[in-house]
Amino acid sequence: MPRLSIPERHRAGVAALAALPEGTFVDFLNVVKKGLSADTATELTARLEKGVPSLRGTNLLGMLVAVESMQSIQKDAHVSPETFSTDICDALEEDSPKLAKNVKAEVLKRRIAKILKAKAIHLTSEKIKEIRSEVERSFCKARILTDVRTAFGESPEQAPSGMTILHNLQIRYHDDSGRHKEFYVALDGDELNDLKEVIERAEKKGKTLERMLAKANCRLFE
Repeated sequence: MPRLSIPERHRAGVAALAALPEGTFVDFLNVVKKGLSADTATELTARLEKGVPSLRGTNLLGMLVAVESMQSIQKDAHVSPETFSTDICDALEEDSPKLAKNVKAEVLKRRIAKILKAKAIHLTSEKIKEIRSEVERSFCKARILTDVRTAFGESPEQAPSGMTILHNLQIRYHDDSGRHKEFYVALDGDELNDLKEVIERAEKKGKTLERMLAKANCRLFE
């Protein structure tokens, strides 16, 4: 199994597991064992904080999201909870040495192993994020650079004989390894209109699907 890398948004939640007082961790583990599910981590956090007073004031949201992710990855990796917990501790030290400095590795390993043996946490919003990330390229940003290109005659010292307007579409994206990349596509006026029509059509299709989902009482996640 390749070396694990903990996404930045999960690191604080992983570290928070080790920082919990033992009694609070037991309370957290007990609620996880019962099976937890919600549309979002925020909704689940509010519910647990209301029902389990000891969890108030902790980084509960971060822990829930981190645990959901670890459970999913460990299941797909087909490794034991003990092996996976060791890999997580090693990854935390590698990815965030400052954060790992205040973490007791043995405590974290033991706690992660116990949590991985509990029932899986189901967060619909996190599953949606996972689905969106399972692509070769994910859109980051776009801009269009418009300029004038000139056509000169045989003598570059004479005024240009003609000009054209050119639109350079810049697409920035992240590849499947998280690296930031970009590419350019040149468009003339007609092609720019074609692109506009394609986007407008996609927006209309999106609205149609939104209405269908609403009728089916299926929540839409942006």
